[in-house]
Amino acid sequence: MKLFSKLVQAINEFQPDEPMVAERDLETRLREHLHRHGFAVERQVTKDKDRYDLVCRTFDEIVCIELKLKTDTSDIKQFDKYLPKFKDGLIVVCWSASFALRNIFESVIEQSPIPTVMIELSKRYTLA
Repeated sequence: MKLFSKLVQAINEFQPDEPMVAERDLETRLREHLHRHGFAVERQVTKDKDRYDLVCRTFDEIVCIELKLKTDTSDIKQFDKYLPKFKDGLIVVCWSASFALRNIFESVIEQSPIPTVMIELSKRYTLA
């Protein structure tokens, strides 16, 4: 199984006890969760004036995990910039996402040759 798929599976098992109110807390808790699942995770990786929240590597794959508390269409430029730099995958983990951004991600997922996904954690806490 590819690193991207393994990460998505592990992140889908991530369920914080309470809502995230700071991106730093989200980063710390998700990184700890991924470490417990055996992933090599680097945080705050800086390269060519870009700063990536979390980067996971194997000997031949590298996947970026970008974290946002609330994400919307204003973040698209950043995601577009990161996507071609991570051929093995880009995962956006957020607490909540705007309706417009969710729709855009659906199109990107269908059309992009690079594995891409947005995981919205708040959906795990709905009453319905």
